[in-house]
Amino acid sequence: MTVHITINGREIEAEEGKTILEAARENGIYIPTLCYHSHLHPIGSCRLCIVDIEGYPMPMASCTTPVMEGIKVHTNTGRVQKMRREAMELILVNHPLDCPVCDKGGECRLQDLAYEFGIDEQPFHAKKPEREHVPFSTPLIRQWYDRCVLCLRCVHVCHELVGNAAIDIKETGYRTVVYPVAPERCYSCGECLSVCPVGALTEAVNPFRGRVWQIERQQTTCGQCGVGCQLQVSTYENHPINIKTDGVTEFGPNYGSLCARGRFFYDYVASEERLSQPKIKKGEEWVSATWDEAYENAIDHIREVLKSDGPEAIGIIASSRLLNEDLVTLYEFAENGLKVSNVDTSSRLDLAAQGEVKDALKGAAGDLDSLLDADLIIVTGGDVDETAQVVANRIRVAQRLHDTKVVTINSFKTRLDEISDAILTCNAGTEIPTINGLLKAAFGEGEELKGGAGWEELSKQLADYSAEAVCDAAQLDRGMFDTAVDLIKESSAVSFVVGGQLGQGLDGSQKIKGLANLALACQSAGKTIGWFPLTAYSNGLGSQLIQGNYESGLTYGEIIKAADAGRIKALIIVEEDPLTALPDTSFVREALKKLDFLMVVDLFETETG
Repeated sequence: MTVHITINGREIEAEEGKTILEAARENGIYIPTLCYHSHLHPIGSCRLCIVDIEGYPMPMASCTTPVMEGIKVHTNTGRVQKMRREAMELILVNHPLDCPVCDKGGECRLQDLAYEFGIDEQPFHAKKPEREHVPFSTPLIRQWYDRCVLCLRCVHVCHELVGNAAIDIKETGYRTVVYPVAPERCYSCGECLSVCPVGALTEAVNPFRGRVWQIERQQTTCGQCGVGCQLQVSTYENHPINIKTDGVTEFGPNYGSLCARGRFFYDYVASEERLSQPKIKKGEEWVSATWDEAYENAIDHIREVLKSDGPEAIGIIASSRLLNEDLVTLYEFAENGLKVSNVDTSSRLDLAAQGEVKDALKGAAGDLDSLLDADLIIVTGGDVDETAQVVANRIRVAQRLHDTKVVTINSFKTRLDEISDAILTCNAGTEIPTINGLLKAAFGEGEELKGGAGWEELSKQLADYSAEAVCDAAQLDRGMFDTAVDLIKESSAVSFVVGGQLGQGLDGSQKIKGLANLALACQSAGKTIGWFPLTAYSNGLGSQLIQGNYESGLTYGEIIKAADAGRIKALIIVEEDPLTALPDTSFVREALKKLDFLMVVDLFETETG
């Protein structure tokens, strides 16, 4: 429903429930703000967005005042401008003149507003409070008490978006300060740093620095995991300075959010530890070699294996972080050059099981935005805050803005449990009974499913999974279990966020298939479903799609086992590290030692190398 309002004599339409500030911005009408952030609840602390509304005795904060039919708003009356200026002058009391050395200099909202209001002197004075400096909640960020304007963006983003409540305000009045009240809860994600409009929070990681007019920014996709977050890399004289998201806050999938890895772990780009030339092992020693020597060495060994044992004795393992172009080149080299089919990628470790159900769930995969359309989100397969924090943040946004219900299914506690409506913490190894129990309790007697493809056979398999038996076997809270069942029954749109841990282990495929059966049952019952597989690798899905275009031989694990059995003689590993990726380190190490030839292609020295 829309309402009609007038701003500065201009009649506009606005959606009911929006604030005056939102309506003004949507129609290109400027109102100054300092504390407002479009991804947070209105804070209303800076008082710079006040406007006059006809019929009201005092100006109102436009960021917290909803639009109402017929109101007439004036954004630049004399008293509004006077009150805004006084508010700015109070904010600037004892604010240090650090602009020449402040990291925020040149892109500081406070600087912009002081210039806009023409403030060139300070009529107010106050004794500067003395504070003992306390380390911030993470060593990756430095806090500057004197620069803080108490907009409280950092506090709100930590509470609302991240859900950690690691920082809060302490003291009252002029002595108020943002304080790390629970540093042990901090994930070092840097969301507080990202929303700070001034230089009160700065990065404490990179020794290289540059002014905003000296640096170059390039939008790109984060390569730390498979979410695909958009970010901006800032560089100065070819050195990475920092990671920003200021220019991508309105782009998915992350909308300006990042995790600690995405925001801070970029130093490898210019690291002095990066390998700059090949090495060849002679005896027990590594010897630096030229590229020609390295190529000749590799070619000679591979030719020898091809001649003596054939292409089936060669294996290739590649990282799913590689670009599609790199993977296609590798597969073409293997299939058409070496005639080798034993090629696999690291996506095998966390997406292989999900690949078995992708055809059945075709059309269910969506983007993170569609999580906001769900009535219920079922999260399983690990602590999403640890593996894909941006996804966890999106789930919190869905709950906060749309009252989306959340159910977690894991064998351990997770951070999302704190906002969940039903927490199913089952015994390790009982995920299958838990999922099947939910399926039987929610749809076992459902008339709408009878006659559906495969339902009769599936219902027989579910015969032993009564709620009582499942809760007893998995040590589940019966009340929580019943709540989860009711939520599934009552929801019209259900999304499944599936972490990589669910597909791991000997029964990983069965767990994924069980969850897929629950999703398909929801779909058969007329519910809209969404399926969101999470991968630890930035191109996990891409590598699987590419792999499907080539002849498949041994898998990742089978290649290692074949090396141990002596059937694989030569192994090429590209940006992957089996010794840290696979669980049985001793077995992997001994298997690799049995190879006649091992070639590792990577940016850094690895355990496998």
